[in-house]
Amino acid sequence: MTAVLFGISFTSYSPPLNRPDVIVLICVIGAAAAVFFFAVWDVYASVICVASATVPVMLEGIDPVVTSAFMPSGFGAAALSLASFAGSHLYLSGNFRTIRVKM
Repeated sequence: MTAVLFGISFTSYSPPLNRPDVIVLICVIGAAAAVFFFAVWDVYASVICVASATVPVMLEGIDPVVTSAFMPSGFGAAALSLASFAGSHLYLSGNFRTIRVKM
């Protein structure tokens, strides 16, 4: 079910790739990532697995002229994302806290 939702959600942020073959491929990637997660029980490894598998699919829909231009805002956003990811990882691994969700 999660893999199907992942494939359907892919259509909302990637309109050039809204083809049935790509959606099925993304669903397969989602199912493989779910199996991988339940095999290793590691969120970080699963995120890397999904990101690595979807990069070739995403590159298919990007114009090479766009990727050849220098985009400082894109690099800045990537740097902020990596910094927040690394900071939250360091904080949580240093304190060994479990985040509890009140229901």
